[in-house]
Amino acid sequence: MTYSSKINLAQVTIEKALLADEAQICNFFELMLIDTFKKNDIWDMEELLKDEIEEKGMFIHEALTEPNTQRHFLVAKLEGNIVGTIAAGPANKDILEGSGGACDGWLEIGTVFVHPDYQGKGLGNLMIEAIETWMKTQSVSQYSLDSGYKLAQKTWTKKYGEPTYLLKDHWAEGADHMIWCVKL
Repeated sequence: MTYSSKINLAQVTIEKALLADEAQICNFFELMLIDTFKKNDIWDMEELLKDEIEEKGMFIHEALTEPNTQRHFLVAKLEGNIVGTIAAGPANKDILEGSGGACDGWLEIGTVFVHPDYQGKGLGNLMIEAIETWMKTQSVSQYSLDSGYKLAQKTWTKKYGEPTYLLKDHWAEGADHMIWCVKL
């Protein structure tokens, strides 16, 4: 699979993930999580990386094979290659506990990955707009998102402002966890 760093957003398609895409999506998750761990200087946390890759694989498999799942995955494709993913699903344990239960019953946006060659070019915003559009069709009026990755926290703070909940030193000293509550 070859990628070009030039992107024309008009050539990107954002569509519901299909069972036929599962292997490519899982490979994409592994690529993105390895990149994320390197860029966030947590490369030495091999067990957590392994767990994250496994969990994302389970989430996509559930979304693709279980008819009554609450998980909804979208993929961004350019010339047949997956260059981005985004999902909506039940708020995770960190969000529920960190919000003191305020986000119980909410969906969260997660698994927002943009291939490194296409980061900073608007693809992430395009995927967020697509998943928000889907949420509105499901009568969702608010959602949450969270992150413990420092680089993602900068991105989300720039987009959504200061987090609604800050879990100071959640992962380790100086390693906070942030949660945003977003109204549609």
